[in-house]
Amino acid sequence: MQATKYLTLSKRILQNKLAMRGIGNPSIFRLDLCVTWKCNSRCNYCKIWETYVKNPEALKEEMRKEDYEKLFDQIDVSWLHVTGGEPFLKENLPELLRYASEKMKLILIDTATNGFLVEKTVNDVRKIMENINCKFVVGVSLDGPSNIHVKSRGIRDGWNKTVSTFMKIREMKREFPNLDVHINHFISPMNILHFDRFLEELKEKEVGIDEISIEVARNSPFFMNEGIEIKNNKELLFKILKNVDRMYSESKQTVRTRLRRKYVQEMSNFLKGKKTVACASSYSSVYVDPYGYVYPCSQLKIPVGNLKQKSMQEIMNSEKIESWRKKFHNCQICWSGCEGVTSLVQKAPFSLI
Repeated sequence: MQATKYLTLSKRILQNKLAMRGIGNPSIFRLDLCVTWKCNSRCNYCKIWETYVKNPEALKEEMRKEDYEKLFDQIDVSWLHVTGGEPFLKENLPELLRYASEKMKLILIDTATNGFLVEKTVNDVRKIMENINCKFVVGVSLDGPSNIHVKSRGIRDGWNKTVSTFMKIREMKREFPNLDVHINHFISPMNILHFDRFLEELKEKEVGIDEISIEVARNSPFFMNEGIEIKNNKELLFKILKNVDRMYSESKQTVRTRLRRKYVQEMSNFLKGKKTVACASSYSSVYVDPYGYVYPCSQLKIPVGNLKQKSMQEIMNSEKIESWRKKFHNCQICWSGCEGVTSLVQKAPFSLI
């Protein structure tokens, strides 16, 4: 079964390589699925949590269980990335992922969480692991050392809750070989001066660099987070990225650490205006918001269709998305985790093995 899944992924990557050269049609292997805008964090740099505070009625417009089942019946991707909001606030999330796992040749499902709902998150992860047949990866978000994390997230005792969630899921790995968990950290103006202390606090918890995913924060029209990008302290940022590159190189070499290292290296190139990897968005992946709108990538809030009105195949074959594909080859908008990692896999998948 696993061999068949990897063969399918390889065929899609080859198909997309040809499509990016104008030969044939692409076939996405990754779906970025934002399942809800509900969020129990109160971040001072992201306003997603305000969505239903300001407009509670909008929650009724989110896609429901039957909408997702219809989508999973229509498509077959290798990688399902589940995001939010706080994904674990989505009703029936374990059931949705069980259905996705049954219907598609999934190699990987990954998601992120703020970890504030410790017991619910851990219990849901267990339910998911008991009912899926692919790898499941959970990224637990930490914004810095304890005082910085609490300040940025606006949740009392937030650091302890988040770390507790991470530790409990890590312990669960003993039961489920296909489960993995790591710390997600975005370098931003609010925490860049505290990066070393962030690593030190995690080291005290016996969490090493091989369990930490490092990204650089960027503005996003979906998160309403203007001002999160680093404009000052660029020299320090490059120093941190260089050190992270070195630490990854000295850590246990796995597909995960190699991919993270390549991502960090290309981030440095991007910030210097020397991006070397062509964006694969709308060829290899698309982004779907909680209301069913499909976007060519997670950085452009310009929908190319809605799943409540059209099938994914109709949207993928539309003139709207084709017009965007032609623009992405030399796109310099971002080097985000969603688009960047997918593009790395599309460019050189076997170099990561």
